[in-house]
Amino acid sequence: PLEISLLADSLTVLDISGNTITASGDELVWIDTLRELKEFNARLCNFNYNGIYPGIASLTNLEILDLSEVGFSGEIDGSLFAPLQSLFFLNMAKNNFNSSIPSELAA
Repeated sequence: PLEISLLADSLTVLDISGNTITASGDELVWIDTLRELKEFNARLCNFNYNGIYPGIASLTNLEILDLSEVGFSGEIDGSLFAPLQSLFFLNMAKNNFNSSIPSELAA
């Protein structure tokens, strides 16, 4: 989906849920470019990553974020969510996190 970044200046909603997109590590760098996104649904994509991909923090316009069943694991770094001041819906169900909900998400 690196080609998606060509739409970065105008794309406000991106729903790639249920696709057979497989990516990990640096292959997720295209997410960093989508700074105008208000809604991002990647449910059921295969984003194998230890923790939450840090590029999520650059999506400061996000209001809705669905990262359920994407293959994330490990600890949740709450600081990644601090810049997402407009976020009001977050779904991270059915991943393999091994930490509690960070205080940044409890507010």
